[in-house]
Amino acid sequence: MSPVCRTLKNVGSPRMIVDVPEIYGRMADGATPVEALENVETIIDEWFVTARAIWCEIPETKGRLLYA
Repeated sequence: MSPVCRTLKNVGSPRMIVDVPEIYGRMADGATPVEALENVETIIDEWFVTARAIWCEIPETKGRLLYA
């Protein structure tokens, strides 16, 4: 599991949404909380691979309190 903060939300539908506030615009969904977290891990991993490939700066993890 990556060290990036995640926020799990139920948006009033049968789907769960996971937001990654430390990486702007990154989120995923799933039918269950476990599926949503697995999907967001894939999104985060792909973001890191892409960022390294294009020499993008990878931000330091700031923690949940800055986004509360």
